[in-house]
Amino acid sequence: MRSFSDRDLREKVFRRDGNACLACRYPFEPALTTHHVVPVELGGKDALSNLVLLCQNCHRIVHALSARNPSFAIKPAEFKAFGDFGVVERLAQRTRQSRLSRTAGTWEESSQTRRAFSLEEAVDSVTRRNHYLAPEARRLGRAVDLVVNRVPAELQTRCSFRLVRDGRAFSINLMNYLLFRVPAFRDIGRVGEASAKCFLIWPEEETPEGWSRLNANRVAHTFAEFRAVNLVLGFAEVVRLKEADWRAFAEACLRAGSARRTRAWPSNVALPASHRG
Repeated sequence: MRSFSDRDLREKVFRRDGNACLACRYPFEPALTTHHVVPVELGGKDALSNLVLLCQNCHRIVHALSARNPSFAIKPAEFKAFGDFGVVERLAQRTRQSRLSRTAGTWEESSQTRRAFSLEEAVDSVTRRNHYLAPEARRLGRAVDLVVNRVPAELQTRCSFRLVRDGRAFSINLMNYLLFRVPAFRDIGRVGEASAKCFLIWPEEETPEGWSRLNANRVAHTFAEFRAVNLVLGFAEVVRLKEADWRAFAEACLRAGSARRTRAWPSNVALPASHRG
């Protein structure tokens, strides 16, 4: 959400929309705000055609609905008691379409020219294609940065850093062994995406610091070739890992590196110099 300072334009929006929220018709001016149909960060302009009048409550609902995982529990039937749910639903859909169009275009352009994505572009693609809200996107970026930096230097040139599934997911593979993937999905079927989780390789016999044991729901995959598993972790949990935990992660990576050689995937994400070992 972003406000703008053009008072004349703001007054035009108020007049056009009848000085009331477009969805629930609430008329109390201090509670009304202008909503960008196409968000500014996605190329939307401060133009009358791109602005609508919403109350603060309906504004929050539109932004929550436009996310991949709505952060409120209201149902359309409940919303009808005080407003038109179709209005907020259509506005949210416009925002979702804007995100997909922008990221899909970047993906197609890069794929066609065969240039490598930067790590920043990869994180941005995952963020937009999965409709993560800003706080979640920041945790995702921090988690990816930490994991990439903690891959043992001697293995980095052997790893594949990949943006996959039309730019929706980022993974790190050592040959065909998965070291990291976000969002979390199994190769056959998907798990964890509703909670915005990721997979991280880990020594089979160890647990992260502060954990008393490994819950079965935390293990997405067990490697037959060496003693390691893929843990299911949230972004915030990755960010909170301790130094001893990162040593355990590095040990699991090294076990994968010494395992039977399998197919190696090509990288399409180039690491900046600061991330290379």
